[in-house]
Amino acid sequence: MKSLNAKFVTLLAVIGIISILTVLFSFAKNDKSLKEVTYTLQDTENEFSLSVTWYQDGTNSISSSDEESISRYLNSKFSNYNLQSIENIDVLLYLNDEVEEEKEVITLTAVGMDAQEKQIPIASSFTSNIAQIAVGGVLATDKDHSCSGNPCNCCGFIYETYTYGWPQRHTGKRIVGCECKAEPTTCITISGKCNHTISTSGN
Repeated sequence: MKSLNAKFVTLLAVIGIISILTVLFSFAKNDKSLKEVTYTLQDTENEFSLSVTWYQDGTNSISSSDEESISRYLNSKFSNYNLQSIENIDVLLYLNDEVEEEKEVITLTAVGMDAQEKQIPIASSFTSNIAQIAVGGVLATDKDHSCSGNPCNCCGFIYETYTYGWPQRHTGKRIVGCECKAEPTTCITISGKCNHTISTSGN
C-alpha cells in the first residue's frame, strides 16, 4: 500500500511539473519582451526612414536627433494645420497579434500648437502583417491621425491599451479616438468636442 501511495504521489508531482512547464512555455511562446526587436519605419513618398529598437525592459532606442526627425516628418505631413510648434513626441508600440482587423504596430505621436494656440495632436502609424510583428523588419506607413477642436482648444488622443510580456509587463497602446482634455500639455480647456480625423497614408 505504501509503495502504491508513493507511486501516486510521484505521478501527481510529475503531472504538476508538466503543467507548470506547459504554462511557462505558453508565456514564452507569446512573449514579446524576451528579446530585442528592431523595426524600420518607412514612408517612401515623404522620404522618411527611421529604425527603432525595442528592448527587453520596454524602452526604445529613440534619441533626441530621432525626435527632431520625427518632428520634421509630422510637421510636413500635417502642414495643413500650419503648426507653430511641435512637442511631446512619443513612439507607441502595439504588439497585440490577436487584433486581426488592425495591424498598427508603431505610431509616432506629437502635440502641435496652431496660430490660434489650439492644441492639435497628430500621429502617423506604421503597420505590419501578423507574422512580422514579433520579429521586426520594415513597417510601411498606413494611417494619419489628428484631433481638431470644435470649439475645444485642448484636444487629446484616446488610447486603447493592453499589457504584454512575461515576467516583465509592459503597456502597449494605439489611438482609437479624441477627447477634449488638458493633457499632455497645459492649456485652458474649452468645452466642446474634438474631431478625430483618420486618413490613409501613401507609401
